[in-house]
Amino acid sequence: MRQAGPWLLLLVLAAGAAGFFLWKKTRRHSVIIAVSASGCRGGAAIDEKVWKDGETLVNREHTVAGGDTGTGTWTSEEHRHPAGTQYSVLARGDCKSLACRVLIDGSESGAKETDSGQVSCSAMVGD
Repeated sequence: MRQAGPWLLLLVLAAGAAGFFLWKKTRRHSVIIAVSASGCRGGAAIDEKVWKDGETLVNREHTVAGGDTGTGTWTSEEHRHPAGTQYSVLARGDCKSLACRVLIDGSESGAKETDSGQVSCSAMVGD
């Protein structure tokens, strides 16, 4: 009976480690992409893409209307995908300022702002 204790402990540790690595591999992350535009004549066109392992998961086009003030914002729906998933957004328009940002699990992962009429943000969910 004394000899079973170390083996039982080793078995419990191995099972715990396997469970942890399985959880890390299958865990889904929350990702939100946002674009803001200001000083626009017309609107801004937005291309949203999500892919993993060469397979496109999301490929959508959106428009931010400038309205009377020439400003507008767009926020994606919440994406929930596992590690290794890549996200990108491209915004174009005749605007004085275009900005984008990506939030992964509530933390900002990438943000850019430009006055050139085009801005893109991309991020990849790691472990």
